Amino acid sequence: MPSIICLTFDTDYATGDDLRRLFAEHPIPGRATLFLHAPMPGVDFGPHEIEPHPIFKASEPWEETLTAYEAQFPGTPRGLRPHSCATSHMLGIAMKRRGYLYSSVSAPMYQAGLRPYRQAWGVYELPIYYMDNMDYCMAQNWPGRRHEPFDPAIIRRACGEEGLYVFDFHPIHLLMNTCSQAFYERARRRMVEEGATWGQMRHPCRGAATFFDELCGAMRAAGLESVTCLEVAEAYDREACLSPKES
Repeated sequence: MPSIICLTFDTDYATGDDLRRLFAEHPIPGRATLFLHAPMPGVDFGPHEIEPHPIFKASEPWEETLTAYEAQFPGTPRGLRPHSCATSHMLGIAMKRRGYLYSSVSAPMYQAGLRPYRQAWGVYELPIYYMDNMDYCMAQNWPGRRHEPFDPAIIRRACGEEGLYVFDFHPIHLLMNTCSQAFYERARRRMVEEGATWGQMRHPCRGAATFFDELCGAMRAAGLESVTCLEVAEAYDREACLSPKES
């Protein structure tokens, strides 16, 4: 497969106003997929795909949570990315039964040549190539790797090498231009203690927003547009159905 880029967003803690500001300040090349933690009435999502981003609670059965989230959104959801990428085999079986086509929760980050794969219960998985909050936490999670967040090489690979590149961004990190976990924790305290908004706490140097803008610029220069996760899953499903062999 050629280079295929899916720009995706997890809306954790963001409001409708935050999303409108995101679209205005950071134009998206193509069609993105937004996993919403709550309805966003009044937001014009245009050509973008909208899917649930549920928070599963230990005291609440999976399907009860899905039913509650599905009732808040128009149409029938086809894709899912739970908060914190929580998943299980039983959830996958429930997703298939409820008509979902894909999930996007696994995170083999920075690996080239990724592609969708069909899970045993018949739901496709679209692996995540890049996740902003995991990128800036990589140094503490894998201290021996000498990782530098927001590395331009991540963008060059996505724009120049074959494979599926699912990028996962959080609007709050783009609005703040989050650069580190310490910065994010300070911002959360300010929001709680001072009532500050995400946009009021923007980091002035290199961070998630500058990286996102560089990615979008590189995509435009390469003639690439983002496609939705559903478009990828549907295309891959058609290909698999036509093939006599498992992909």
